[in-house]
Amino acid sequence: MEYISFQHFNYLDGRIEDYNIKKIFPDQNKNLLLLARDKEKKLKILLNRYGNSKFEEFSFPNVTEIKNLHSLHLMQSGTLLMIHQRKIQDDKYYATIFQPDGYISNQFYVGKCISDCQVDHKDNIWISYGDEEIFETNSIGENGVVAFDAKGKIIFDSFDQFVLEGKVPPIDDCYAINVKKNDVFLFYYSDYPIVQFEGEILKNIWQADILENCSDVMGFAVSNKYALFADSSNKLKRFSFSDQSFVEIQALNEDKENLSYSHCFGRGSVLFLQEGEKLYFKDLEDENHD
Repeated sequence: MEYISFQHFNYLDGRIEDYNIKKIFPDQNKNLLLLARDKEKKLKILLNRYGNSKFEEFSFPNVTEIKNLHSLHLMQSGTLLMIHQRKIQDDKYYATIFQPDGYISNQFYVGKCISDCQVDHKDNIWISYGDEEIFETNSIGENGVVAFDAKGKIIFDSFDQFVLEGKVPPIDDCYAINVKKNDVFLFYYSDYPIVQFEGEILKNIWQADILENCSDVMGFAVSNKYALFADSSNKLKRFSFSDQSFVEIQALNEDKENLSYSHCFGRGSVLFLQEGEKLYFKDLEDENHD
């Protein structure tokens, strides 16, 4: 087994002690969005731009129909995107785009049973879906992956065409998605392929029986050379694009101790692992690898 050391993200080190952090949402540029409550128990959103020691405070949208927050994203336009449900027991998800002052500029329905969501460099919103949405008749996500623009218009919904042409296997359950600039990577069942799109163009597909070992994946990061998966057993698995080799890896913190993570986020070439209130990251495009 190989080992990789992850760097501790010192976002909590004495700088936001007036807040109770509820959720953490990193992006591929290593910026952090934090959902928090202040001393008056009001919901706030804090933004830490990578390399900056200060936090920017954003107002939470002044609406009552936001429940079960799935994810939070900083868009290139400076607005924020929230994927959420409106009611606790409702299975429908909505995208809400709002300004830093909390003013909602747009809101639209994006389907049920969302697996993952990421935003590309053009502010297009890529969403992957689980089997319940895929096998529901005439659902938004019946093809497994859909892209919306910031106005809510569907700009990509043609994955089924590539299936009909025999270029990719169908999506029964899309476990994870990774957006790296204009490239979109999918990992899904059936057949466990890694599929890469450049915009709406099918660019690559990697299929190997060994990828079935990643069926419990929580997220993955990609470089030009390989994909690094994080699974629910606290093990990392590296798949080489060139020779399709497969290696199990143990994640270590900066003290060379095993990382036991509860959440992971694959954002472009960066893999984030959350252990309690601590966040660690590894950028696969760093020159020096352990």
